[in-house]
Amino acid sequence: MSEHKPQTAAGDPDQGADDATESDGQQINEPTRNKLFVIPVGTGGLRTAQRIHSLEERLEPDLDIEYIPIESATIDSAAVPNEFKGIRLNTNDRIKKEFDQAKNDPSVPYLSPNHSLNIQGATRNPCVGRFLLERHDGRVKRSIGNEMRSALDKQDTSASIWLVGTGSGGTGSGILPLLAPIVRRAAEGIESKFDLDVRVNAMVTVSELRTDGQALDPEGEAEYYVNSSNTLQALATLQRLDEGANGDGLSTEAIQTPVASTVDYVDITTPPLDKLFVAPIEEQRVDTSQHDSDRRESYLSRVNFKLASAILSLATVSAGDIGNTYNQLDYDMYTVDVANIGATVQAALDLLTSGEEIRAQRREREQLESHRDALGQLEANINALRKIEFEPGSVPETIDDISAEISGRSSQFIDATSVLDVTLAGVDEIQEGMSRVVTDLPERLVSADDFSDSPAENGIEDFDPEQFIPHRALGKYAFLNLVLAQIDAELEDHAFERRIDDLWEKNEEDLDANVRGLSEEDYTNRYEQGIDPYLGNSEAEIEEQIANTSWYERNERRRLRATLDSIQETREELSELFDEYEHLLSLRERLVDTELPKLETELEDVCELLGTRQTVAEDLIGEKESDIRAAETRRETCRQRVTPVDNFSGSVGDIPLNIDSMEDLSRKSLTEAESLFDLIDDGLLDRDSILRQISTALDIVSEPLEDNFDNSRTFRANSKLDKTLIPMTSAGNSGVLSMSGEVESDLQAINSRHDIGTVLSDCWVDSPFELTLVVLYGNVSLENASEFRVIQERWRQGSLDRLIGSDIDLSRHAAFPELIPAVQSVSQIGESSSERPIDGVADE
Repeated sequence: MSEHKPQTAAGDPDQGADDATESDGQQINEPTRNKLFVIPVGTGGLRTAQRIHSLEERLEPDLDIEYIPIESATIDSAAVPNEFKGIRLNTNDRIKKEFDQAKNDPSVPYLSPNHSLNIQGATRNPCVGRFLLERHDGRVKRSIGNEMRSALDKQDTSASIWLVGTGSGGTGSGILPLLAPIVRRAAEGIESKFDLDVRVNAMVTVSELRTDGQALDPEGEAEYYVNSSNTLQALATLQRLDEGANGDGLSTEAIQTPVASTVDYVDITTPPLDKLFVAPIEEQRVDTSQHDSDRRESYLSRVNFKLASAILSLATVSAGDIGNTYNQLDYDMYTVDVANIGATVQAALDLLTSGEEIRAQRREREQLESHRDALGQLEANINALRKIEFEPGSVPETIDDISAEISGRSSQFIDATSVLDVTLAGVDEIQEGMSRVVTDLPERLVSADDFSDSPAENGIEDFDPEQFIPHRALGKYAFLNLVLAQIDAELEDHAFERRIDDLWEKNEEDLDANVRGLSEEDYTNRYEQGIDPYLGNSEAEIEEQIANTSWYERNERRRLRATLDSIQETREELSELFDEYEHLLSLRERLVDTELPKLETELEDVCELLGTRQTVAEDLIGEKESDIRAAETRRETCRQRVTPVDNFSGSVGDIPLNIDSMEDLSRKSLTEAESLFDLIDDGLLDRDSILRQISTALDIVSEPLEDNFDNSRTFRANSKLDKTLIPMTSAGNSGVLSMSGEVESDLQAINSRHDIGTVLSDCWVDSPFELTLVVLYGNVSLENASEFRVIQERWRQGSLDRLIGSDIDLSRHAAFPELIPAVQSVSQIGESSSERPIDGVADE
């Protein structure tokens, strides 16, 4: 999307301010620069500031915003943007000690002995909030002043300060009435130093007292409503509103600050705020919603969006000069309502993206399933290989299923083992031959230490079976087993065994009885303990017979000599066969008991790792399936938003796209569109859909504070409200607000004060598919507001507890008694009064 360029003073939108000059060389003035300072007070104000910050990032207004939050509770730095320069009003032991002294000090009229200060700060107790501000007034002044001075420069021609907070809690309601004049004094110093205009405004929420007919139905903590009433009373006096305390004869020109370290009082001769903006909120809905959720789903998110939009609209709409709209606000106080409509472009993109994500997730699941099955097959093949008895000169086919590296070298393994003469070769020779064959085989790439058992910490590549194959270990295992097969082949029906069997059978009758018992022993024992001793004895006997035979008995001696030679030849033959036989047995034992077990252990470890990885893969597949189901649910939600059904969630509405199928959606159209008109041109929107939603939005917004009281009373129940509409959208959408169709939006009738097209011609908000309608209501009568009037009435009548469900001491929550008319206690109400406390509104 192309970036919109604000016009220069000469009116040429294409010429930059830095190098644009008049024909005579005179430098053209740069566009007005407005600096915005947001000072959120308390938790509620901080949440609104966070929403302003998120809108600033999303809408990218050409605006510099500084955030200076003030909080009596701990500010979680991890939960707020880095740009927030927090001021913490400490509640440490030293402050608590000073608080205990102050609440027993008659010169501190807003504190009493029954007040308490806890580590959470001013929770729902405005008097504690005021004490903390007074106690830290020096640091607050310095921090705000320093932040403003460091943020401003000579190029800035205007600045606006927004105090943002809740009038129902403890921090906001206890701080705002005193903070306003403190900030005003700081603003005056800034105006003098930088020669610019500084406007000080406050955006305050109060707890809404809803009416159902004539019955009031408060919901939420009772203190919220008492604090809201006191806050409105104090601000009304501060701003010199007609309905304020001054209207009841109360007059004060200063707020005394008995706890403050820098001044004894703060001057309030003139109203400290240029404008006061008020927005009621439903406390019960606030308590049950999340501030950081989607505004279509969360009431609190919609509240903060409303407040943030109102502030940004006054700072960004009207070509950067807040005076263009701001100066046309004739009243000191306004109430606020906001509606937002937007084409479901993001939902459509999300729909396209979700389809791609689901397909990608399914591919990942299929890959995982494939890897899991391959790991299982690899484990099965390795275990099968371990059970195979190798044949000499033959590599098992199972090897082919496990390692292509070994399979391609089968002939090398066969040749290398075939040339070995196992009857002579030693272990060293075997290992040398093995090394020559397996040296180029890759090692196993991974071990158990390379992986986490947590599925979330594993990627698909972590289950690729190739990395688990122990090629070199398998090569050694195959080589040694081929050698072992040769040894077994040599040992099977070995000549030594045949000779032992033959000799045993022929001479068994001549063997001693104890030797004949060796017939079931192995060949070595039969040889060493039976045959060889027997042959040795026979040899000795023949030699003795020869010695005892006369030389004259030549034939006998010749026979005996032939027998002796035969015995000696047999013993020599057996000795050679026995050595070869023992060598084979020893070599086999070395391979079976020493060399192969090391490889068996590695293969067992591999199989164990493969089993573990299969389990993790199965868990990850389950998570992927859960993700797919969640993505399908989100996709259906996107589809419902994209489909052509008009809908509103509270004050947020969608302009549905005109599509019959996914084929009608074009990512290019959606991503390259720069305004609602581009979507109209592409057939994704029609004019009446836009106008219908604008009309609905205008029906939804309404003045949120005033109630309808009995006309016989002196309050201005029928006063005419003054409405100012501020549309906030991209400049390219300005024509949408004046286009015609079957549905008429009638925007001009509502906003007759200035031309909408002019207002939006240089709107510096990147919001191509959204239209936010900020409506400011002037000429609002606080006396017609239950939040302002009824709490005081019920207190005087003695029926406050019947309204809010709790007997609350109103004066205990009055942080600024000097700004609020004196409140009678119940004991001061005349017992003879004919007017009894009643439910509902007085004089219903």
